[in-house]
Amino acid sequence: GMTATAAGLAKLPSHCLTVTAGPLVSWQASRFGHRAAVLTSCLVALIGWLYAMTLPGQLIEIITLLTITSYATTMIVTALTNSIVDTVPEERTSEAIGTMLVVRGFGLAIGAQLIGVSLSLFTVPAPDGGALFPTAEGYRLTMGWISAATLIALAIGLLLPRGRPAAHHAHRTRVPQDHPA
Repeated sequence: GMTATAAGLAKLPSHCLTVTAGPLVSWQASRFGHRAAVLTSCLVALIGWLYAMTLPGQLIEIITLLTITSYATTMIVTALTNSIVDTVPEERTSEAIGTMLVVRGFGLAIGAQLIGVSLSLFTVPAPDGGALFPTAEGYRLTMGWISAATLIALAIGLLLPRGRPAAHHAHRTRVPQDHPA
């Protein structure tokens, strides 16, 4: 085990690198389209969760895992938000993003419960018999269904239109007819 300070320091590299995920995926969307950005984001997440199933034990491996999954999460949230903002009419953007946040919060709540149940399916007792801890199988099962959910998200991302979002930007930059430029 690590101290709380050491665990926080182990998370620091992922925090430092993750700040670049939003700008990177936004650039990718403007250059190649939202579909490419969402698919790339989901692919990075899938790689991270599949790697998690190997249950890395060395500190550098854990830091790598945290960095990949944190980076991918930021990529996905940014890619989806950008896609929504670029797709809906400007006057409906706040409603669309609000709905996305509610759905995301709902998904996080359900996901947290599923993780708890999944980890509790395979446990071992503490040496003093006071608590139960997940086994490697419990962790692999949990990472496996997270990987499967990420694969489903990737498949849904395939439904997005191909190409750059230039056509969608046109409706945001035009001057309304009743207001002269």
